[in-house]
Amino acid sequence: MEYDVEKPIWEHITELSERLKVIVLVVGAAAFIIGVIPARPFDPSSYRGNYTTLVSYIISSLEEKMLPEGAEIIAGGWMDVLTVYLTASLVLGFLAASPVVAYEIWKYIGPALYKHEKKLIAYFMLGFVSLFALGAVYAFYIIVPITAKVIMWLAIKGGATPVFTLKEFMNFIFLAVVATGLFFNFPLILLVLVKAGVIDTKTLSSNVRKVFLGVLILTAVLTPDPSPISMLLLSIPFMGLYLIVIFVGRRLEREAT
Repeated sequence: MEYDVEKPIWEHITELSERLKVIVLVVGAAAFIIGVIPARPFDPSSYRGNYTTLVSYIISSLEEKMLPEGAEIIAGGWMDVLTVYLTASLVLGFLAASPVVAYEIWKYIGPALYKHEKKLIAYFMLGFVSLFALGAVYAFYIIVPITAKVIMWLAIKGGATPVFTLKEFMNFIFLAVVATGLFFNFPLILLVLVKAGVIDTKTLSSNVRKVFLGVLILTAVLTPDPSPISMLLLSIPFMGLYLIVIFVGRRLEREAT
């Protein structure tokens, strides 16, 4: 450890409170700046009659890129636009401030960890961020556009006009991206359990069919469209990652013996 003297509990609580204050202030400041900054801050015309904020530009770009041709977006309620705008500002602010958030968390828990524990956490966080980013990009460029087109096609075939509220559409994109990013990290958790000796690759290998069937059922329930397309788009990458976990896990087991 970095130090052996144990602090009183009230000192831990005070330090936690101070670090949380820093996180809240930094995230809030970043969200405010992102919410008011123009999309083209170095363009003089942005500060005259053509003032478009960065958040407004991002929302418009998402609509243009993700909304299927022929579909319409409406404001479902008088607060919908404001809610979406504030939520987008907060999410982008958190992403912008994430290095500070990570630093404050690490400075709080770091002194309580041994050197090898810090190394393991660093590897885990690197894997988590990488897999989350991979899942988020996969969802943004593949799952969301295809799923939106399938839902629209079903609506048209049912004789309905495809209309989305702004709040529902943005929530769909956000949840799809975050959920897929987290879903891609489940194999990483399995690998950590293998490394810790909680489970072994023999168990993972013998239950491949059961796991794949469970994943198919789970994705069928969670995906928004009734077709098997979204289900397969989520299940197939997971199955590939699961097999990679077994391969890497076997190497870890051999190194441990």
